Amino acid sequence: MEPLEFGKFIVQLITQFWDRCVFLTECNQGQAVIKKRFGRPIKWRTKPRWYWKWPLIDMFDKVDMRKQYVFLNAHSFYHNGMVNDTIVPYNILIDFQVEYQVVNPLVIYEASGYKEGEDVSLSYINNIIHYRLSELIQKNPHDISYGQLLTYANKIVQELHTEKISQEEEKRYHFLKHGKETINLKDYISINEIIITSFDKNISLRTTI
Repeated sequence: MEPLEFGKFIVQLITQFWDRCVFLTECNQGQAVIKKRFGRPIKWRTKPRWYWKWPLIDMFDKVDMRKQYVFLNAHSFYHNGMVNDTIVPYNILIDFQVEYQVVNPLVIYEASGYKEGEDVSLSYINNIIHYRLSELIQKNPHDISYGQLLTYANKIVQELHTEKISQEEEKRYHFLKHGKETINLKDYISINEIIITSFDKNISLRTTI
């Protein structure tokens, strides 16, 4: 092992040992504190206060539960009926801002299929909204209007908005058995608002590839 790698390993080892030794942590406003025992979450709370755990046996994780915003750059959507060497009639560009919020912090454990270090919330937001907007464009490739886009964005919010779990409900929360139940990210991440910041539909002379 290289000296630099060995140094990093020692630092990680010390950090993990310290995390296991501490017995108190503070939950700030807008955070969730999750207590894990032998690697499995057993309790989570969002009420701002200090929380305790058994040293070495338990560990804490923290999750940001505040409202967050992401701006997605313009993207082109094409009619799925197009084939190679067919002229694309319209180049449709949409910019939008999304307000979202983690409503169940256990998403950091339950969401599978994402690579390590990937932001599950952003990946979910990006994928689901682009998929839904693509559906709209494919249904109306020639006559899509700004009004239709706004109406559809509001419909997406109505379908994908999820209320935050109350502090009383946290105490009665049923933890899923690891690997035994399929989760729906809609129950963990709420889309609160979609704001269309720009919409452009121009004649395009490009061909599909």
